Amino acid sequence: SPLQLPSRSRSLYIQTHDSYNSRAIFGTDLSGNKMLPSNLNAVPSTTGPVSNKPADRFTGVLNVIKNDLNPDNSLWHFMDREKNAGRSNYATIDVFTESASATGPYWMVEYSGTDDDKPKHQPPNYPSGYSNQFKTLYIQMDHPNLPHFRITNVVNQIVFVGQTTPAKFEAAGQMSPIMITIIQDDNEPVGNIAFEGENNRRLILAAKHPRGQKLDCFWVGEPLSGNEQRWRMTFINEYQAMWLELPRNVTYNVKIIGGLMTNWFFKRYAKSGTRLDRLTFVSDASVPTGTAAGPSYASLLPRDAWLESYFYPVPPTTTP
Repeated sequence: SPLQLPSRSRSLYIQTHDSYNSRAIFGTDLSGNKMLPSNLNAVPSTTGPVSNKPADRFTGVLNVIKNDLNPDNSLWHFMDREKNAGRSNYATIDVFTESASATGPYWMVEYSGTDDDKPKHQPPNYPSGYSNQFKTLYIQMDHPNLPHFRITNVVNQIVFVGQTTPAKFEAAGQMSPIMITIIQDDNEPVGNIAFEGENNRRLILAAKHPRGQKLDCFWVGEPLSGNEQRWRMTFINEYQAMWLELPRNVTYNVKIIGGLMTNWFFKRYAKSGTRLDRLTFVSDASVPTGTAAGPSYASLLPRDAWLESYFYPVPPTTTP
């Protein structure tokens, strides 16, 4: 009973291998053909321990957003490291404070839901499933004083505001990278994320939930040129059921410059259209920009570790 994943890529690696479930999982190459299964027996790999049990150190479970057992590979703790080193600060959004100003790095607005006071960017199926009181956090991606963020359950929506001109887009590629963690719980109101326009600033966006809560993402606004909305980011998803609605203008496409780490599903809405090229991922290095300020992007990204055993071309007959 092999499983062929429908997303297309040049290569595929599935980290964990369950010895009790040997179902082969295949990727699909760019031409639509099956690739070799990648979840067969492989060297143990890990992003860090998930409990105090030694056996849990190499389970391959994604746990890099807030992992107190492994602060050296945890975005939450990276923020403390950057602050203590004097390189950058972070803001904790755990209290809703409405702001009349939209000129700072971030601000909050509460919409009443009446005809003349609806959210600026209405999520899929709105107003069904949403309360009248709708709290939104706006984050201006190219603001020079933008901090990292720790966001908890105090807003219904987050809007990432991109750049408004090609010159600002190019300049954003040279700004310091930003880490944003969204730590959810069973009472969370954060239900959707809107990406407005285009963004070239390197963003590490991480969402975490204990029970697979749904989180909608959607793109709004216009491309700076052509028909492609570009968003530079690495998205890390731990147990959020991610649904992506692509631009409602079906001639527009979305290109994510960066990557994705996920241990839960990450799906397009069918109503976003059937064209495969409406959503593509390309590596950060494939879209070069000038040298970015601040810490390197790589120093803020979580990473895997693995064990390798190897022999010389002729296996040794005695212990060295």
